[in-house]
Amino acid sequence: MDGGSRTLEIIRRIGEAAPPPVQLSKLLVNPGQVFFSFAVNETDWGAGVRALVLLGRAGGNIRFVSEQMDGNGVLRWSLTLDQAKGEEVLRIFEQPELAKSLADVAWHRSVAVLSLYPFNGDPGVAGHLYHFFRLSGIDILATTASPSVISCVIDSRDMEAAVDKLKHYFSLP
Repeated sequence: MDGGSRTLEIIRRIGEAAPPPVQLSKLLVNPGQVFFSFAVNETDWGAGVRALVLLGRAGGNIRFVSEQMDGNGVLRWSLTLDQAKGEEVLRIFEQPELAKSLADVAWHRSVAVLSLYPFNGDPGVAGHLYHFFRLSGIDILATTASPSVISCVIDSRDMEAAVDKLKHYFSLP
């Protein structure tokens, strides 16, 4: 078999402990965030809209937002805001008229958003990221991707170690 063959490369990769590094141009870190997630049933998606309107009125700077629909018609929202607004945002979610329409409300007082560029829709980048975090024991609270970036939310206690390891695990300038 030719030493440069695709089959030989696949066989080598199967035995690797970790995927080979991916070249990225930038790692952006947004620390000092508060994380909220909540779910709304398809019969009351307006509750999610009401929550976002109230957040807008409170002047919260939303840094990360993601929504996902499950197979049962439940829409789950995940978002981060600047920590300075955390208590105010928590009071919004605790308002009785809103709280009765939301399910599975969760929040974390201190998180960081890590964004890797350029993502370019390459599933290898996401695979590397998830593999790295799993091996490092770092829980991902939420993730989102666009054609140019993949972002994830992690607990701020893991941020420094995650950034240091990411810089070595991925090929970053």
